[in-house]
Amino acid sequence: MTQCNFCSNTAITYNKQKIPVCNKCRKEILTADCPACGEPLNINKGRFGVYFSCFEHGNFSLAKVKKLK
Repeated sequence: MTQCNFCSNTAITYNKQKIPVCNKCRKEILTADCPACGEPLNINKGRFGVYFSCFEHGNFSLAKVKKLK
């Protein structure tokens, strides 16, 4: 089972960014800045799930971005 990325409940749907969330958090938007340069990260979805990318510093996993936030 996948957990909601905002409140850790069971994720049953996706928000506008295609991130797994619970029904209560479906209108939440996840924003993140690059830890190295401070620029906003682009959100992408690959075959292993959601990840973030910075043009200058490469890709960051969702877990790493949540930990740094």
